[in-house]
Amino acid sequence: MDELTDISRTHNIPLIEDAAQSIGSTYKGIKSGKFGIGSVFSFHRTKTLTTGEGGMLLIDDHKLFKKCKMFRDHGRADDDPMYFNSEVGYKYMPNNISAALGYAQFKRLEELVSKKHWILEQYRNQLKYLDNITLNYEPEHVYNSAWITTIILDKNINISKQDFINKLIDKNIMARPFFYPLSSIPALNKRGYKKDEHKLRNPAAYDISSRAINLPSALNMNKTQINYICDTIKKILGK
Repeated sequence: MDELTDISRTHNIPLIEDAAQSIGSTYKGIKSGKFGIGSVFSFHRTKTLTTGEGGMLLIDDHKLFKKCKMFRDHGRADDDPMYFNSEVGYKYMPNNISAALGYAQFKRLEELVSKKHWILEQYRNQLKYLDNITLNYEPEHVYNSAWITTIILDKNINISKQDFINKLIDKNIMARPFFYPLSSIPALNKRGYKKDEHKLRNPAAYDISSRAINLPSALNMNKTQINYICDTIKKILGK
C-alpha cells in the first residue's frame, strides 16, 4: 500500500481502494477503507458484514461525495427539484430493511471480524505442520480480517487443485476454487490477448490461482467442523 500510495502521488493517478473483502483489516494501525481518494466495500451475502447484496462507497472529499451521491439516485442532485434530474445516473440506493440489517451488523463488527480471524487461527494451528501448503499471509504491520481462509498447494504436490476440491466435496466439504486472474475471464479480455500472453504478463496471479483453494469459513463454523476439514485435508495429502 505504501508503494501504491507513492505511485499515486508521484504520477497524480487517483487511488481507489477495493476493500470488498477486507473490512476489519488494518495496515500500520490504519483501517481498511481509509486509503486513496475513496474505497468500496461489498455487502454480498458471503461477506463478513452483509446486507444480502450491495455495498458502500467511502469518500472524504465533499465535492466528490456530492457527485457520487447524485449519480446513485438517477443523477438527481440535492438541489434539483423533485423528479427533475440534471444528469443521467443509476439506481444504487439501498432499501431500508437492508440498510437496517447492515447497521445492526456494523455495531457488532468487532465480534464478526474476531470470529473470522479465529477460524483462520484454528486452520493455521492444525495445518501448520504440513510443509506442502501455505495459508493466508499476515505480514508485519498487518491484521488480516480473514474474510475467507485459503490454502495454496505447493508445486510439488502430485494432485491438481480441482481434484483436491473434488476429494473435499466427496467428504461433504464445500470448498471452492480461488479467484481467477481478471485477464483470464472472457468478459474482461477485450484486447484479444491469447491465454499464454496473459500468463507471461501476470505470472504470479496465474500461478497462485492454479494452486489455491478457498476453505469453508462461515461465521457459524465451530471447532468440530474445522477439525473434520483439517483431518480430511491431512488424509488427502497422505499425512
